[in-house]
Amino acid sequence: AHDDLVAAYKVHYRDAMVREALAEPLYPGVMEMLDAVSTEATLLGVATGKSRHGLNRILESHQLKGRFVTTVTADEAASKPAPEMVEIALKASGAERAKTVVIGDSTFDIVMARAAGVRAIGVSWGYQSPEELRAAGAHAIAERMDEIAPLAAKLVGP
Repeated sequence: AHDDLVAAYKVHYRDAMVREALAEPLYPGVMEMLDAVSTEATLLGVATGKSRHGLNRILESHQLKGRFVTTVTADEAASKPAPEMVEIALKASGAERAKTVVIGDSTFDIVMARAAGVRAIGVSWGYQSPEELRAAGAHAIAERMDEIAPLAAKLVGP
């Protein structure tokens, strides 16, 4: 029954996306934040529970294709909070573990980061409260989008 439910959900979700019945807007300030953290020394990646198809659709619809050196989806790795998504992204990008920060809105993101041995920033506007993110091990909490870049820089140092 579980497999049938998952399959039916995927079909319904995909059909709704094709009809554009569901919008997936970016949080306000995301583009500015990406610009603020994008430097020659910074590699950006995505680790998401979305499917490859779903992520590609979002990247295309928001003109984000090419902004990330690595993207890892639930189709390619164990689900969060397992550290596999981060491990794959580190290997694919050549990023240093000590200089890597995961930014997440759920305790699954934070636990994944900690299990992979990287820093974690929780965001207060996501799925779980700042208290839950701190309890899961977030190294810092961003209350606003424009706090992410300075928090990340502080966590990984020069």
